[in-house]
Amino acid sequence: MNELLGALRAVHIGCAMLLFGEAVFALAVRPPPDQAGAVRWRVDRRFLAVARWSLAALVVSAIAWLIVQAAAMSGKPLAEAATLRSIGLVLGSTVFGAAFSVRAVLVVALAIVLVAWQRRQKSARSREFMIIHSGLAAALLGSLAWTGHAVAGDPSEAFLRIGADVAHLLAAGAWIGALPALVFHLGSTVSPQRAAMAGRFSRLGVASVGVLAASGLVNAWYQVGGIPGLIGTGYGRLLVVKLAIFGALLCLAAMNRGLAAGALDSGGGQRLHRLRVNAIGEIALGAALLAVLAPLGTSVPAIHDPVVWPFDATLELAPIRESAWQQVVVAAAAVAACAAAAVLVAGAIAWPPRLSIGAAAGVVASLALIGIILAVPAYPTTYQLSPVPFSAQAVATGAASYDEHCSRCHGHDGAGASLDLRDIVPERREGDLFWTIAHGLPEGRMPAFGSQLSAATIWRLTQFLDAQVAARNALALSDRLRPSLPVPAPDFAYEIPGMPQQSLRQQEGNQVALLVFYSLPSSLARLRDLAALEPAYAKAGARVIALPMLDSPAASAGQVGGAGVKILASAGPAVARAYRLFAGKAASRTVATGAVANGDGVANGSTGAGNPRHIEYLVDRFGLLRSRATGLPGAQQSDAMLAKVETLARETREPPALWAHRH
Repeated sequence: MNELLGALRAVHIGCAMLLFGEAVFALAVRPPPDQAGAVRWRVDRRFLAVARWSLAALVVSAIAWLIVQAAAMSGKPLAEAATLRSIGLVLGSTVFGAAFSVRAVLVVALAIVLVAWQRRQKSARSREFMIIHSGLAAALLGSLAWTGHAVAGDPSEAFLRIGADVAHLLAAGAWIGALPALVFHLGSTVSPQRAAMAGRFSRLGVASVGVLAASGLVNAWYQVGGIPGLIGTGYGRLLVVKLAIFGALLCLAAMNRGLAAGALDSGGGQRLHRLRVNAIGEIALGAALLAVLAPLGTSVPAIHDPVVWPFDATLELAPIRESAWQQVVVAAAAVAACAAAAVLVAGAIAWPPRLSIGAAAGVVASLALIGIILAVPAYPTTYQLSPVPFSAQAVATGAASYDEHCSRCHGHDGAGASLDLRDIVPERREGDLFWTIAHGLPEGRMPAFGSQLSAATIWRLTQFLDAQVAARNALALSDRLRPSLPVPAPDFAYEIPGMPQQSLRQQEGNQVALLVFYSLPSSLARLRDLAALEPAYAKAGARVIALPMLDSPAASAGQVGGAGVKILASAGPAVARAYRLFAGKAASRTVATGAVANGDGVANGSTGAGNPRHIEYLVDRFGLLRSRATGLPGAQQSDAMLAKVETLARETREPPALWAHRH
């Protein structure tokens, strides 16, 4: 089904590109027809014939695409999906259907313009019809952006994603869609006109390539994300094929630009003949490009697909962080590579071939030196991110797994005699940790746990190790508001009486959270103050979430301030246990102990000596811990907390992705 869907989509895009490209060629490239009406009509007649057949093929492919799309969405066979009810559901309840309806209106308008134009025949108003046709064809081609991957993702960035996709489609249509017209007119016009036409098409091609490159980079950013996604996913490898074809197109286009410039200078017919042959080659490569679009349009974008790294090494900056001389070598090699690349480009234009060969060797040697220095071991899962969310439950369950399987070698606090995990884990990606735990280390340095633990359990274990790193970073937290640190707050679900279940991340990007972990009876006065100030916190843009410590009973609304209290929440014991990691060194050490796990996989344990009885965390709008206050605050500290909330609520710039490779 996906193969058929992709093929129909590619045919449809090809027809739309041809409709638009022919119009662009007629307006911007084609030599003006003779003023005699008969000559003008012969030129326009070919355009009308191509437009009619392209529009007919577009309509047929659109209907087939709609039926197959309805079958794919409903899961029914094609025969059952080709009903008015199924098609009506697609048209009325999906973005694809809305885009299809708009496109149907544009197709009808195009058909009306073509019929009216044909009836006028030798009228002098053919240019006005051409302008109307090109506008409708541009809208028809650009609207295909609403049927692809660009419509998915963050709504706040939809304008940029869809805009880049529209620009990409229009640039491709203006270049590749206009090639058949170029081939036709190069074989049917007189030599001076052909030379001028080739020059105009060359300028059109340069502009199109620039737009294609810029919009393609934007699309790659949203759909691929980086080199790992380009190499390690099916979508990325298809995109590499597309880029290879695009590179071949660029080579032919560069040759044609040189031929066009030479033809303008000398009017040489031989150059124009070679240009026409090359243009036919460009059409063939354009058809191959459309063939790649078939599976590309139905594949899961690389950014949403787990990366399977195919090499046993990758490049990282970690090897040179502690070595000044290696940093100097890498910087010098990078400068040499750039200089050699500049010489290579210049040499390709005007200098002797041996200089170009030397420059190419310099580029290869410099890049090889950089690769040798920055190479580190890699595994198939190196660039995979945990499918298990970074939540309190995952951290607590991972702590229980760590205590059962890892603590004998690595110690109860993650710092055993054989290996200091707190130094190793920050330098490792989640995917590396997963592979090491599942497959072990060579020479018996660490056993493999893949046969004992499920993949989900191993990912939870990596989340606990990540939380250990965050806990180390949290040592810098205090009751003062600090700049963003890589201390992500584990997500958790909670309930407040009279309100639906919520989660910490549910309001991410909109609200600050004040997390209060209390112990009774010592925290009652503070809870009453918070309940009275809750409207002020809400007005400032913050939620107050009060949860009991593991060894404390839960406070009741009657104890705190009556039935209208909105700060007392209930959650599983994993929440208090996970957040104790960030309370300080003594509390962090306690979290990794407590050997007995309950039915939820969460280790039980009580607050040990030296652990705080009352903790308050401020979580900013981007899910990072920004301050920590241990112990009951005084009156001045209480007022300062509200001021800090107001400061965080005013922050508009998202913090740097210091932990982007981990979460």
